Amino acid sequence: MLNQHIQTLLRNTSAQAFGFTTAAAPATPSYVGAVGTSGSSSLNLTGITGLAEGDIVVACLSDDNNTVSVTSSGWTTIASGDINAIDLVFAYKVMGATPDTSITVSNTIDALTATAFRDVEYESISSVGTDSGSTFSSPPSATVTQDDSIVLMLACLDDDNSTISSPSTGYTVAAENGRGGGSNAQMYKTGVSTGTESPSSYT
Repeated sequence: MLNQHIQTLLRNTSAQAFGFTTAAAPATPSYVGAVGTSGSSSLNLTGITGLAEGDIVVACLSDDNNTVSVTSSGWTTIASGDINAIDLVFAYKVMGATPDTSITVSNTIDALTATAFRDVEYESISSVGTDSGSTFSSPPSATVTQDDSIVLMLACLDDDNSTISSPSTGYTVAAENGRGGGSNAQMYKTGVSTGTESPSSYT
């Protein structure tokens, strides 16, 4: 069984965020790096080379049986619950002057992944979709409200130690990990324009 969440991450400058104006053009949103592990209650973030202040890290935690929560401080939960027989939490954190070296969770779970992006701010989950009993998935569409956005697709897979063999067209697999109980993966696309983003199926 599969569960997908799509969310958009928008470009951002501190001047824009606080309602001021600036003559400088905003920086181009970019992918920094990603890490993943399985069968653990923590994930080491030091494998994301160059993680810096202001970067956003999005974590995907999933398990076939056990509920899970983030125990590290400062993380904002995007979505959580038991969805399509998968216990999951999606959360993000903006890194401070000293970036976090790890994220810890409430118990040992099947899969933990984290992806970092630069010069973006989190907007919202655009849509949620589920599929079951198949080796391919057709993700739902996402509404993009600003040009040059990044769309991040989070896929949780139940009862399989699975990997993404063919991502949606234009998307890159940033991180994936898991074990027999379940797996999860994060796929992203940069430079997405305002409008409706409709990812093709992934395998």
